[in-house]
Amino acid sequence: KNIFFAICLINISYLIRYFRWRYLIYKIGFKPSLKKDFVNWLASFAFAATPGKIGELVRIDFYNQDFDIPKLKTLSILIIEKISDLISIFIISFLSFYIIGNFKYLNFFYLTLLLIIFIFLLLINQKKLIKKLFINFFPKLKSKSFKEIFKTSMNLIKKDVLIISTVVGVIAWFFECSCLYLLVKYLNEYDISIFQSTFAHATSTLVGAISLIPAGIGATEFTTSQILVKFGIGLDYSIISSFIIRLITIWYATILGFLMLFIRFFRKNK
Repeated sequence: KNIFFAICLINISYLIRYFRWRYLIYKIGFKPSLKKDFVNWLASFAFAATPGKIGELVRIDFYNQDFDIPKLKTLSILIIEKISDLISIFIISFLSFYIIGNFKYLNFFYLTLLLIIFIFLLLINQKKLIKKLFINFFPKLKSKSFKEIFKTSMNLIKKDVLIISTVVGVIAWFFECSCLYLLVKYLNEYDISIFQSTFAHATSTLVGAISLIPAGIGATEFTTSQILVKFGIGLDYSIISSFIIRLITIWYATILGFLMLFIRFFRKNK
């Protein structure tokens, strides 16, 4: 029963994140068909279990083929989407950490990430500096391509767009983090707060993303189980819970993505 409810929360999380994507598409001046857009967005999840989710770049081709949206514009939106997700997960992990307050050795980790976010926020308005950095790091990037990516990214990295995108991301990821709470709450002999569960899932997701292992396999599950053990949950239940939460998040998304990929394929070949 709790697994079913957890999957319902996951679906709500995806729906919220989709409408954020739709909002970003609108901000660059495109209004694709809602049904086809939703199928394309979900179809890219078939490649979610790749290092840094770079497999989702397939969305660039989908939107170019179906809606004639320039590839560089879609790439820019994808970059903003991933930045928003990382900041959102960090915010959830950070706030939960200070509410529960019994992982003091993570202070350095959070201070480092806070510094990175602070530097990023300082840089987003320094267009000349960003342009210079891009030229130095990517000297072979075609000038026309660079101008397109730079122009679209600057339109999306405006403070109001970034704030809206991040706030929506926090709400969506909070729903996903709550799934772990439902799973552990089912074990009547253990008690866990909503903040402990959100901390466990958000932090393990961050660790998985930083590890650059495909889908964070191993690193994410290990981190989740270790945090749950720290909260007094038995090792066996912690390991089982960490695998179940992964099944209903990344692997559920992958299966859903492949299903939508087949739907998209058959629609195009009718």
